[in-house]
Amino acid sequence: MEKRSLQEQVRNDYLAGRGTYRSLGERYSCSVSTIHRLIMGKQIKQTKRRATRVEGWVQRTSGLDKAMPAEVSELQEELLMARLKIELLESMIDIADEQMGANIRKKAGTRQSKG
Repeated sequence: MEKRSLQEQVRNDYLAGRGTYRSLGERYSCSVSTIHRLIMGKQIKQTKRRATRVEGWVQRTSGLDKAMPAEVSELQEELLMARLKIELLESMIDIADEQMGANIRKKAGTRQSKG
């Protein structure tokens, strides 16, 4: 039997649900790995070459990208609020420094006095 016709026949039988790799291997006197190669054919080579494109396509179509812009905008808003809070706290410390005449900000890691 010609390889092309064997491949088509095995693939058609498998896709029609007429057997598993093992049963098709017994029917056509081939190993399971040969049946797998006959069924998959060019798909294995194409999958290896296009792996990155397929992964990118899966990520784009999985719905993650649709949820991501909303999440990014929420995170940007939280970042803006955090920066605003830091500015306000620093302003409060500056005002307290001026009014009390004491240095509220201390160097990080200063030693405590013994006594």
